Amino acid sequence: MSRLWRHRPSPAMVVALLALFIALAGTSYAAIKLPANSVGTTQIKNGAIHRADLAANAVDSAQVADHTLRARDFKVGQLPAGLPGPKGDAGATHLVVRTSSGHGIQRTDCLPGEVATGGGAHSPDGYVIATIPASHPQAPFAQNQPPTQYPAPTSWEARAVKVNVSATGTITSVDDADLTTWVVCAAP
Repeated sequence: MSRLWRHRPSPAMVVALLALFIALAGTSYAAIKLPANSVGTTQIKNGAIHRADLAANAVDSAQVADHTLRARDFKVGQLPAGLPGPKGDAGATHLVVRTSSGHGIQRTDCLPGEVATGGGAHSPDGYVIATIPASHPQAPFAQNQPPTQYPAPTSWEARAVKVNVSATGTITSVDDADLTTWVVCAAP
């Protein structure tokens, strides 16, 4: 034994031994302080605890982060109903499709008190080159801008043309074509 301590330990050795004793004492202290069947947080992997592993009433509002629960996390009837919102406008209770046929430019009108909610056109012998909701007979002819002065459309208008092509593939003439327009009209 005298050979072992013949030399005084270096300061680095003293610090290393002191750190070892403190580390051992810390884990011993933790083992003594924890109840026999408990596990510390350092011994649990993230996501390893499941609902069946928790004791009844083990989680309360202190363990739940604010604003993380959703309505589906509660049983039906547990959440109070919200305040009633404002009553919306009555929707359309009557929809009807009105049609008309013509040649070239054709417009189909809703009846007075109805509003156009949609529409379209079809040409059996030509091409529909324009289709538009209209609120006034001059609305489709507004130059380079939407017809903002006519807010509520009350009709649907379209134009159809027939392109005549020669045997060589050149266009010989463009004539008006037959077409049918329709408008979907809604009334309160």
